[in-house]
Amino acid sequence: MNHARFETLPYSLIARIPEGKGLVIFDGYCVVCSKSVHFLLKIDRDEKLLFTAGNQLKMFDAGETGTIIYISNGSVYHHFDAVIALLTTIGGFWKFVAVAIGLFPRKIRNNIYKWIARNRFRWFGRRKSCLLPEPENKHRFL
Repeated sequence: MNHARFETLPYSLIARIPEGKGLVIFDGYCVVCSKSVHFLLKIDRDEKLLFTAGNQLKMFDAGETGTIIYISNGSVYHHFDAVIALLTTIGGFWKFVAVAIGLFPRKIRNNIYKWIARNRFRWFGRRKSCLLPEPENKHRFL
């Protein structure tokens, strides 16, 4: 499933995703997105996920309503499909959570996702600077 802006990703970034790992692309100025990244860093004990801010790639600067993008094994996911795929990658209990989310029809869950994304800055605020990784997690950011 290709995201409309996927063609803007530099090939050099995609090539840096090691086999068996996935890349989470997020809005680094979004408070909700940044907190989600911190949460994912905490629950991904096997370090299967890598991260990068889409702002550096100019993916969220031109009126983008916002979506997390997840790239794994040549597949691209966005909205709740990205959440389901990355939770499945983490595995364990989180795979069960992914299955539970997947029980909701795609159209409904993605409409909810888009509604939250459109209102995220109004409800939760905007970071003054893009999220920078903590030293102990720097190796997980591309």
